[in-house]
Amino acid sequence: SVRACVEEALACYPFDGDMRGRVRLGRQEDFSFHGSGALLVLVLYNLLKNALAAVRDSEGLIEISFYREHGACRLEVTDTGRGIAPLRGRERRDELAPLDLGR
Repeated sequence: SVRACVEEALACYPFDGDMRGRVRLGRQEDFSFHGSGALLVLVLYNLLKNALAAVRDSEGLIEISFYREHGACRLEVTDTGRGIAPLRGRERRDELAPLDLGR
């Protein structure tokens, strides 16, 4: 279940100092999914790492929510960090742009 993966990620992630206290659970409606729980935990580690970097120098918070809405299952990791600077954001979008396999 998604709840089990979130709980495992939070229990095993190597938080620095008091950073675990900045992570909150939001809306929680468990659901099952087809896929690897171990891979989802790794994805959550990566999202936590990025969110923690975004809030490290502030009093920011991170929220993890999982729920069903409009027939879809949702897992959200949000933070109140400043975000990516506009120029860096453009670079990131270029890095993440889909490949043109038609060439």
